[in-house]
Amino acid sequence: MNHLATSSSVKQLRKTITMTAMSALVPIATLILTVVSTGSTAAALGLLTTEQSLSLKSLGIKIAVPSYVPRGFTVANVKSEPCPAKAQRTATGVCRFGPTYNILYRNPQRTCFEISAIGGGLGGPDPEFVVPVETKLLGSTTLGFGKVPGDGKKPSAKQLTLPQPQIWSWPAGNSPYYQISTVENRAGCGQNRSLTPLEVKKILQSFTWL
Repeated sequence: MNHLATSSSVKQLRKTITMTAMSALVPIATLILTVVSTGSTAAALGLLTTEQSLSLKSLGIKIAVPSYVPRGFTVANVKSEPCPAKAQRTATGVCRFGPTYNILYRNPQRTCFEISAIGGGLGGPDPEFVVPVETKLLGSTTLGFGKVPGDGKKPSAKQLTLPQPQIWSWPAGNSPYYQISTVENRAGCGQNRSLTPLEVKKILQSFTWL
């Protein structure tokens, strides 16, 4: 009887210890999940990692990133170029030739687009087709596609719903200037097979500050 009582007591004690330990782990697991979720959300803007975000912010200018990224696209590369150490800067952090950054997005079909910022030096011929775009962050700009140089024709409604070659926006903002463009046949990218002008317009209009 004493042996059975002792055995039963031991089993009960083990059960109590196990339940207590599991109860203690619940808030810890919840805390870990909360921390991971918060970190993921904080770094999710533009699908950038925390390290990439900090690197871009170190340029000393406002960083525009898309709050909307089409399904399947991920950040393939982030490149930045700061101003020279002793370069004179404007109130917005811009020097004569910078700073600049490029964020390249790519999907499994090797379709790519890029978000970039430049300090100045704007100019160039018109594309074949041009569409006016209003953005909340950068104001008015245009979206172009087709052959360059072109005569800036108005595209048809159908053209806007089909993938087009060389889609890019005119740099917008007030130094630095920000733009989006498709990237084709370089940097591990193929031809544009999935991004339509309307989709690129949606990405552009989603720009927000990092």
